[in-house]
Amino acid sequence: LQFLYFIGGVPKMVNTNNIIVFVGAAVVTLGLLWKVGFVGSTPTTEIKDVNKQKQDVKEECEEFTNEEAIDNISDRESQQQEEITTCEEVSHTQQQESVISTDTRPPKMLLRIVTQERVFIAIPLPDSVKTFLSAAQGKLRNDRKGSKGLSLVPSDHMHVTLQFLGELKECEEATLTSSLFDLFEGMNDFRKFDLQLSTFGVFPSPRSPKVLWAGVKGDIDLLNHLQQKVAATCQSLQLCSPSSNQSFHPHITVARVKSRSSTPLVKSVVNTTCDGVVPFTVNEVHLMKSLSFSKGSVQYQTIKRYQLEALDKEDATEDVSKLI
Repeated sequence: LQFLYFIGGVPKMVNTNNIIVFVGAAVVTLGLLWKVGFVGSTPTTEIKDVNKQKQDVKEECEEFTNEEAIDNISDRESQQQEEITTCEEVSHTQQQESVISTDTRPPKMLLRIVTQERVFIAIPLPDSVKTFLSAAQGKLRNDRKGSKGLSLVPSDHMHVTLQFLGELKECEEATLTSSLFDLFEGMNDFRKFDLQLSTFGVFPSPRSPKVLWAGVKGDIDLLNHLQQKVAATCQSLQLCSPSSNQSFHPHITVARVKSRSSTPLVKSVVNTTCDGVVPFTVNEVHLMKSLSFSKGSVQYQTIKRYQLEALDKEDATEDVSKLI
């Protein structure tokens, strides 16, 4: 009661006994409060501990997030590095292919734009004939002044044309391929025969030459029969007119005259014989296509090969005489 009276703030009642009682009561009260847990470090410490725990959790979360972000960044960097490595490998491969493509004519030309496709049927030539004609071209090339107006035909473009057709649609080309198969494989009407180079000549005339060619001789009757059957097949498909085959003159184009300055040189070659070339056997007919590119180059492509049957020369001549 005295302690409460003192707490009540009655200063008149304060004396030594009251102070002693007050101090004792205060000590006892503080002891009880400390024991219960309301005095000392309890509230503040617990709050600090909780805050510390929250901070630790936050730091752990941040650390996990950072690690996850680092992992994601690492994954992206790895992916980017793989893409870069792949691109480098592809680039290296393309560079190698580019280097390889420059070594051969066809891959290099395939990268260009095709401006025109022309189809024709022809007899291929052996290497011995191509080599001889290439040597003849070399002699023409030695005349630097006269050869400037000449366009020499590459040896891999040399052939004997049986029928020129020009541009065809895909369906027309497919139909022609099938019809020629029936002609050569189905009828069995054609046999192997021999040809040989004869003399050089020009089209259209020696006065105004446009094409320098090498003629052929040998089994001309068999050659004419073959050409007539091929032309008749093309006419039946309405791919050429009958007038285009009225005068068949078998030849191999050697050069084209682009300037009058080359006329004297070309005239000097006309009627020169092609001596030293052995006969060659005609055992195939090719359906071919010339591809003209945007930069002026031309590439020949074989669409289909047709084999001629083997037969003795005398028997083949008898068969042709009956058909004619």
